[in-house]
Amino acid sequence: MTDDPVMKSQKSILIADASRSNRVMLRKWLERSGYHCQTVETGQQALDALREFPAQVLLLDMKFPDIEGWHVIRMVKRQPLGHRPLIIAVTACAMPGDEARFLNWGCDAYLAKPVDLHRLTQVIDELVVSGDLRSLIA
Repeated sequence: MTDDPVMKSQKSILIADASRSNRVMLRKWLERSGYHCQTVETGQQALDALREFPAQVLLLDMKFPDIEGWHVIRMVKRQPLGHRPLIIAVTACAMPGDEARFLNWGCDAYLAKPVDLHRLTQVIDELVVSGDLRSLIA
């Protein structure tokens, strides 16, 4: 994990969450931590934004008013390797089996709400480093 703000500033994150307060909180935290962020409030907006915003990481709520998170995951995973972001489910779905279900759907990590913000940055850093290594091998 790097604490170098120059390294973190190169990490781009798309925050897709139906809750405005969650989007604002996550964006403020991550930008203060040196990340470049964009936010959207629906699943379709997430898919549209990914076409124009080359995010390395997608923080994805699972409940949207238009399409469900699993549909967003499925569409993102259809993108060619190297063009798709790492997906972190950030959700209030925290029943037994939910984490395994989201990981089976294709998420790279799972965090239940309310999110521990320090843990979130740790998970992002770990995933981006491992994702960078995967792209070098592929």
